[in-house]
Amino acid sequence: MCYCSPVSPHDIQSHRQHRLHAAIQRLTGGNVAAFGRLVGYRDGAFVRQMLAGTRVISEKTVHAVEALPGLCNWFAADAPAAASPPPPMQVLEDVATYEVARPSAGPQIAFIPVTTGRLASGQSRLVRAQGAEAGGDGAESEVACFPYRWLQQRGLRPSDLLALRMVDGSMEPSLHAGDIVTVNTTDTHPVEGAVYAANEEGRWLVRRLLRDRGRWWLTADNPLRYPRKELVSPIVVLIGRVMHVGSEVL
Repeated sequence: MCYCSPVSPHDIQSHRQHRLHAAIQRLTGGNVAAFGRLVGYRDGAFVRQMLAGTRVISEKTVHAVEALPGLCNWFAADAPAAASPPPPMQVLEDVATYEVARPSAGPQIAFIPVTTGRLASGQSRLVRAQGAEAGGDGAESEVACFPYRWLQQRGLRPSDLLALRMVDGSMEPSLHAGDIVTVNTTDTHPVEGAVYAANEEGRWLVRRLLRDRGRWWLTADNPLRYPRKELVSPIVVLIGRVMHVGSEVL
């Protein structure tokens, strides 16, 4: 009769830590915060705790990671080795986009840094973006993540997108402070009822576009505190239409 020792919880966690580290290198080039958002966290804090062994890598986390493109059965004992790290950040048309190498299976993933830059008055293009690059050297920036296949199906390019964080409650209950909105800068055709980002003399606004007596107005969903503004160039210029919202508010 053969008596086989069961695998200890320590060995399971050690294996999962190794595979988690390899997954981060494979998909985000070592950017822990970006990877954390891919699996549904606000940032990379929980993922760092898992890597350090201070937080258990649960079955729920395993399933979330294995649902990512190219990571099916990633934590299996005979899982493939990690792929080579992705190329460095590239800057396309004033918008920083982190180009991730295509995994052996599944689509590429584009990372759109959440900008804190400002626009010059009357301009519809980004003048300056601030923040650390999303690389593997320990520097991290806040990003919105999109599979390339998802973007291609909608005719979008990473260089056409801007990601902004809502800083107030002007669009509540539709959008909340802290939400990340991604804007398609190629779509500035006014559509009544749609939500747009706009430049008001160098300041970002996110508002719903409404038409009243032949004139276009940028209107907050919370109009009692935030009065509407008429869309009159060059004082107010449309930057693009909001095409995606990332929110932690149910």
